[in-house]
Amino acid sequence: MSGAVQLTAIGKTFPNGARALRNVHLRLPARQLTTLLGPSGCGKTTLLRMVAGLEHPSTGQVQINGRDVTRLDPAQRPISMVFQSYALFPHLSVLENVRYGLRAAGATDSRQQALEALDRVGLTGQASRPTALLSGGQQQRVALARALALKPQVLLLDEPLSNLDAGLRRHIREDIRALQQALGLTVMYVTHDQHEAMAVSDTVVVMREGEVMQVGSAREIYENPQNEFVAGFMGDAVVFDAQADATGRVRLGPLTVDLGSIRRHGPVRLVVRPHAWRLAPASGDGLAGKILTRAYLGRTTEYQVLTSLGTLLVVVRAETQLRQPESPVSLHLGVAGVSVIMPSELKPPPPRLPPNNPFSQPDHRVHFSGDLI
Repeated sequence: MSGAVQLTAIGKTFPNGARALRNVHLRLPARQLTTLLGPSGCGKTTLLRMVAGLEHPSTGQVQINGRDVTRLDPAQRPISMVFQSYALFPHLSVLENVRYGLRAAGATDSRQQALEALDRVGLTGQASRPTALLSGGQQQRVALARALALKPQVLLLDEPLSNLDAGLRRHIREDIRALQQALGLTVMYVTHDQHEAMAVSDTVVVMREGEVMQVGSAREIYENPQNEFVAGFMGDAVVFDAQADATGRVRLGPLTVDLGSIRRHGPVRLVVRPHAWRLAPASGDGLAGKILTRAYLGRTTEYQVLTSLGTLLVVVRAETQLRQPESPVSLHLGVAGVSVIMPSELKPPPPRLPPNNPFSQPDHRVHFSGDLI
């Protein structure tokens, strides 16, 4: 069931003039799980539907295993798809739902193949039940079993966890990843949730407004974003104007961080994740600040700290003694959670500090929260 998808110069303009995709070039490696990640309206589902044959590109070519399928109908393509709504038949049993696609394809042993697919997703004992009586997680597994029963070369998953609660989402995503690896499936997975993408993917494709922003492993994209949009979408981040020298040292206000691999002299944009900050007792070193709020979350503690660079979110792990609001502190920067991107000609306008900020200076930062984008 190995397969690879090649998308070449894909463009899509709808009859109303809306451009959904702009010159997309992308290759999905065989036997890997590739996630299309981005906000609503970025074109990720449209791209998935093009691979499925439910949409046709205005320009470009879709290939599966080297075969041009651009104009082929869905039934002519070696794919299966799990829809966001699952698209189950409520009047049919679990087994009959899974057999449906097999019968349509003319399979002679559809019952046995359907039972094997149900066994893979742990639903053998539910075969005779109506799907309407199943939980959300069980319905999702039926939809997955129906797709797997067809033994596709490429499995397409459109927001498969969006209708599940948080605890069940974690469990089901682990099942999907385990099945993909065990069966050697080529999977194209769509989500807007960066945590979900990081948990299941071999490769993450970040999209925005119909274009591919960055392609790489979850770690590569999180730790080395290529632009400010990617930096923000992959989790909480603040982007500052900073100065770099040719030795790899970057200066941000009173702070200096040695990033080594940077070989640029002059202005850069410094991406700082909340866990990169280090809190210390107030002193003459580092960045002076004052704790505004504290939130104890078990494994971590989150602080809002007022500084001359703005109000910063600081995440501290395994803290033995909690710091109190209004306490003065000094902040330092570690290397982990810090990266550099080149200045962009088009930047979002920086937020302003409150006028009563005792540390007030010009604010050269942009704050992103991945959960809010």
